[in-house]
Amino acid sequence: MAYVPTWLAMALAAVVGIMCAFAQSPPSGPCLGGAFPDAGNCCPTMINMINFYRDARGCYPTRVANNQVLYADVGGCFPNAQGTYRPAGATCPPGQQCSPTCLPTVVATPQPTRPACPANAQRDPAGCCPRAFGMSLFYRDVRGCYPIATNVGVLYADASGCYPNEAGVYNPAGMACPAGRQCVPACD
Repeated sequence: MAYVPTWLAMALAAVVGIMCAFAQSPPSGPCLGGAFPDAGNCCPTMINMINFYRDARGCYPTRVANNQVLYADVGGCFPNAQGTYRPAGATCPPGQQCSPTCLPTVVATPQPTRPACPANAQRDPAGCCPRAFGMSLFYRDVRGCYPIATNVGVLYADASGCYPNEAGVYNPAGMACPAGRQCVPACD
């Protein structure tokens, strides 16, 4: 058996302990969910529990058929509802043009008199508790909207702030959001 100096074993144990502590600590960025902003100080949008940042034009991606998340093409035109980009040289259809947006960072406001969150979960940077759906907890998205329960599971609003229907189907890109399905920021 090889001899390992005591100082080396202790140093290795300390490094492993530090790595475990960082791996278990939640992200602590100023955006909802703990993400960090981009170079323009804009937060990412969350689609299917994944953060997506703006492209070089300042546009967030959109969700299309089969829950694909796609960015606008080099001309700033989003694909259609089936995920097909326009042919080269064709004009961009109305409602598919990229328009730069910026989701701002969140400033946390302390709420010392609020009761504990469900399952003693931590509040988000804005001081809001997650909502429980079944045995799982879900935090608000970057707009401050909670997800909804559908027939296919718990889903968040799309990049334009529109929730899916009961079957879990999102509106095609460019289509107006029906009444009652628009995301409204809330804080539990």
